[in-house]
Amino acid sequence: WSSSDPETAIVDNQYAIGTTPGGQETRPFTSVGTANEVTAQGLDLEQGKTYYFSVLTTNEAGSTSVPGNSNGIRVNGSVPKITDVSLADKSKIYQGTSGINIAVTAEDRDGDILEYRFTIDGQIVQNWSVDSDYVWDVPANDFGRKTIVVEVRDVQDGQPIGGLAFRNIRVFVVKKPIDPP
Repeated sequence: WSSSDPETAIVDNQYAIGTTPGGQETRPFTSVGTANEVTAQGLDLEQGKTYYFSVLTTNEAGSTSVPGNSNGIRVNGSVPKITDVSLADKSKIYQGTSGINIAVTAEDRDGDILEYRFTIDGQIVQNWSVDSDYVWDVPANDFGRKTIVVEVRDVQDGQPIGGLAFRNIRVFVVKKPIDPP
């Protein structure tokens, strides 16, 4: 954090951690002198709860500020894990193939809602959605190595909460062999 007073110097900073802005349920206001950062250790945080970091600043004249508060940090005990992708790494696919279903199976030990995103060669082809499948129609004039990235994140109230997993799948798009007469 940063703080300043245009008329006098800052002589003390205090921080607290609680379940509401300015709250002190987890850590009461604690002086750190003129330091403007702290690593809080030994906290007993609950999965799924949101915690707020608050700071009070005191100047040379003895005036103390109102608390400055973080926007809340939710405890996310586990990140999602991709357990399976239906399209194998190093697969070969023919140009012009339609309807290739890329299905992702993922889990989150916290039971959070999961969202998925698919990109091909850096281009988003399906943005964040609860749909864990993407159907790929390979263009007829496309060929070579393609990198498909499947990502999964956990969300709460429509907002990402910090867990992210991804898997890269390399696919080789090749010309279909000519059928003999």
